[in-house]
Amino acid sequence: MSDSYIEGMLRGDIAPFMRHINAQLHVGSRWESDYDDELSRLAPRLTALIDDAADAYCVNGRSAGVSEFFSGNECFSVISGELRDILSSPRNDSYWQRRTMTALMLVSRGENPFSC
Repeated sequence: MSDSYIEGMLRGDIAPFMRHINAQLHVGSRWESDYDDELSRLAPRLTALIDDAADAYCVNGRSAGVSEFFSGNECFSVISGELRDILSSPRNDSYWQRRTMTALMLVSRGENPFSC
């Protein structure tokens, strides 16, 4: 199994890898197709809150030392971009490619993007 999803990733197809990851998640953490309808319904209201949420995270995160690895306005652009992507299409390959690239950027700086 690992060879097939690694080969797929090398070709730019991350769907098998994401299916593999999804299979490892606790059932309550998996993205289900029912969520697509709910996300579509709520997206317009949530989109209006993105800039405020990103600003609050970055300002409060800086004082708590959580967002200190971002430079300048980078925190706001990364967080607001992530939130917009989440609302746009979490089933889309480019969404997961952007998630992976953001995680790799943070890991390359010595940060753990998965710690809370």
